[in-house]
Amino acid sequence: MNIGFIGCGNMARAIIQGMIKKDIIRRENIYCSAKNTEKLKEYCARNDIAFVANNKELARQCDIVILCVKPQIFPEVLPE
Repeated sequence: MNIGFIGCGNMARAIIQGMIKKDIIRRENIYCSAKNTEKLKEYCARNDIAFVANNKELARQCDIVILCVKPQIFPEVLPE
């Protein structure tokens, strides 16, 4: 099962690290996308997590998608 995170700030990172620590999911089954792709690429490379360039591609690859963006960003993200 693949889990995707749209937005990869502090909240998403805490959830990801908790899921990995508790053996809920393996790193290779975690996908992330975010507005700031440079920071996200660095985070994903350091943590062996898949970087996805856009939200549509993330949704295609994942069984579960978790929105980890601030509420005011929802209108921008949800149409995708």
